[in-house]
Amino acid sequence: MDGYTVLLLKFFDADVNYNRFNYMQKIGYRYLSEYYNNLTGKGLKDIYNNLVNKYLHANKIKQGKILEIACGTGKIIESFAGKHKTYGLDISPWMIKEARKKNGKSKYFVADMTNFKLPEKFDAIICPFDSINHLQIFSDWKKVFASVIHHLKEGGIFIFDFNTLKKFINIDGRVKLENVQGGYIVMETQREKNFCNWNILIFKKENQNIFRLFRERVRESTFPLGRVTNSLKKEFTIMKIVNLKKERIFIVCQKKPDKKMSGMVLKKDEGNF
Repeated sequence: MDGYTVLLLKFFDADVNYNRFNYMQKIGYRYLSEYYNNLTGKGLKDIYNNLVNKYLHANKIKQGKILEIACGTGKIIESFAGKHKTYGLDISPWMIKEARKKNGKSKYFVADMTNFKLPEKFDAIICPFDSINHLQIFSDWKKVFASVIHHLKEGGIFIFDFNTLKKFINIDGRVKLENVQGGYIVMETQREKNFCNWNILIFKKENQNIFRLFRERVRESTFPLGRVTNSLKKEFTIMKIVNLKKERIFIVCQKKPDKKMSGMVLKKDEGNF
């Protein structure tokens, strides 16, 4: 551990009181957006690529329309750009700004995933990186499902993942230090019942010995799998559920087709990717 790291940890222990924050959950990530790609792993990107491509291939869709909601910096949707028509939306203008820098082939919108209205219908809509957990009440989760239904083509597919209560329990009290380009990020997690707070300090290096401090808080909530699937079944057919170490659940579901439509080729699948 180098000298800078020791200094940062001492500052974190001595000077942080997150009760002083006036944080607006819906438009967060103002400062974290610059480093977001460094904090998200490659594993989820591969999972979503495999799931979406499997569906498109099964339905012989060579150039589909794919929307990522709560897209952040567009790390996942950009992997489909070029081959497919790709779109992303996020409520954070700072995230969308970063996404547009990284990927000029996709169309991006600043919009709320609980109530978005786009002039398009999509073959697939995805919501990765436990983004839906950011919504604090379950009625907002249901609003997301309703907005997705409205924007899917008949037989279109919706794929999302969310953190479980076990995940919140396992990471409660954890402090993680990330060395990122241009500084350091310290993340402390605190669980409160079915909620979990990520208290984040961003130390942006200004010169050799001086860092500018930015603070953010990300708050997530989680709900039982049964409650989620019961809500989905009103408009979707559940095609696949994968529970990774009982900490992160992936759900693949299909918009129920019109009776005149034949539906998609992809069969129900359980357990693995």
